[in-house]
Amino acid sequence: MGNLLESNGGTRATLILDHESSSVNLRQQLESSDWRVHVAEHMKEFKRLFQQHRFEVVVVYFNDNSLTEISELETLASHNIITKWVAIIPSDTWLDSHPNILFSHLFYDYHRQPLRYDHLLATIGHAYGMAKLQHQKLRRLKVQHKDDDIIGQSPVTQKLQQRVSVVSKQATPVLINGDSGSGKQFIARLLHKQSKSSHGKLSSINCGATPEHLVSSELFGHEAGSLHAGCELKVGQIQQCNNGTLLLNDVEELPLRVQSSLARFIDNQEFHPIGASNVSISNCRIIATSSNDLRQLVNTKQFRNELYQALTTTTIEVPTLSERHQDINHLAQYFVSQFCEHQEIKRFSQCALDAMQHYHWPGNVRELMNRIRRAIILSEGELISKSHLELPTNNGIQNLTLQDARDKVEKEVVVRTIAQTGYNHSQAAKELGISRTSLYRLISKHQIAL
Repeated sequence: MGNLLESNGGTRATLILDHESSSVNLRQQLESSDWRVHVAEHMKEFKRLFQQHRFEVVVVYFNDNSLTEISELETLASHNIITKWVAIIPSDTWLDSHPNILFSHLFYDYHRQPLRYDHLLATIGHAYGMAKLQHQKLRRLKVQHKDDDIIGQSPVTQKLQQRVSVVSKQATPVLINGDSGSGKQFIARLLHKQSKSSHGKLSSINCGATPEHLVSSELFGHEAGSLHAGCELKVGQIQQCNNGTLLLNDVEELPLRVQSSLARFIDNQEFHPIGASNVSISNCRIIATSSNDLRQLVNTKQFRNELYQALTTTTIEVPTLSERHQDINHLAQYFVSQFCEHQEIKRFSQCALDAMQHYHWPGNVRELMNRIRRAIILSEGELISKSHLELPTNNGIQNLTLQDARDKVEKEVVVRTIAQTGYNHSQAAKELGISRTSLYRLISKHQIAL
């Protein structure tokens, strides 16, 4: 996976999921305001872009014919909880047949078609500002990497620890399988640190984020002038990691022709830099990660069987956080101690601990870490409460009527907007597109305590 915190060169950037080319006008208006706009017409492209870049704002168009699964979007969003999501829906009546949109905690705001672009652009701009501010605060809270061991004492974690201990003593290639955010890169660093080649270099390549025409050069290097006139000699990562380890993240994203070259290198440790007439040799250990079933990709001709066979000499399966739920409290306390190392130590309320135990964690350890980072910022005192974690919940949905659901969402939007505007009622009313009198009626209707 690409770096989720990779910026877009300082330019405001947004990602739009639009199945029916409905976003042409929005794209034009954003670009005229110096936004960089990426549009994905299908979910696969949307996932690829979201995982490769950091977008402060994402816009999702919903329509009558196709509805992207909310659960799929929520899982994707859990990998980067800073991003603000905006939903574009066809009409109010559309919600009658799609009430799950109302219950989703994913969306920062909703807009109905036909769109009022002045309101929509104001929402996107405000969302960008909120996300940017949160990101700046979170950057000050970084985990001090300690790759000594895997945090947790559950049976599944103990089994993983034993497996890592055995594999680290070997020199064979390793394939690490596991869901996104489960800690595959951490396991790879741990394998390198505990191996006999720990004194050598550890480097990594995000296969899905490296342009296809540059992947071979990045891996194997190239001779001067071999790619174009004037290009300089480049030593590839495989040679740089001689007597060390090269980590290939999302190995299934490698082009098929490069997969064949990599399989040959694993087989005999020989490779040809681009433009070279002589063979090169490197004692580089390959560790690859994947969130997909490579066997299935082999069956559908999307992954080379020879590379699959070479990588699966030794495998490690990383469990999801739900499978090691007994470790959640240990991990939470660890992250708090790391983030608060030079600040006031914070602690969790019992309700917060219980909520973390019962949440399903689609984004795994990464989501847990990110939510705790944000909770530390949101909590003013030493206590981190359940509300600071901002965990999505669907409790009581089955017992709500559609009107109850509308009221629930309406109240949440009003409360959130008032808080975001610093309890400035005039500004809150402006943000909501209503008069102050209407805002006061909503405050009274929903018995909002101010």
